[in-house]
Amino acid sequence: MRNGPGTEFGIVGTLVYGTSLSVNGKSNNGWFQVVDNGQLVWVSGSVTALGGNCDNLADMTPANLNVDNG
Repeated sequence: MRNGPGTEFGIVGTLVYGTSLSVNGKSNNGWFQVVDNGQLVWVSGSVTALGGNCDNLADMTPANLNVDNG
């Protein structure tokens, strides 16, 4: 888990395989903003499996995000 949507952001924790979290939104570079212990953090879509209807997630992409940093 990171404090922003990309590998250039700091690591703020790790997830154990099978952990379920609530998804708050997504970024335009394939990262998901999730709630972990009351904190908003980011997880890469490349290491997640989504459950439920996630088609209409809010775009939470930071204004200064360079989409090449996914």
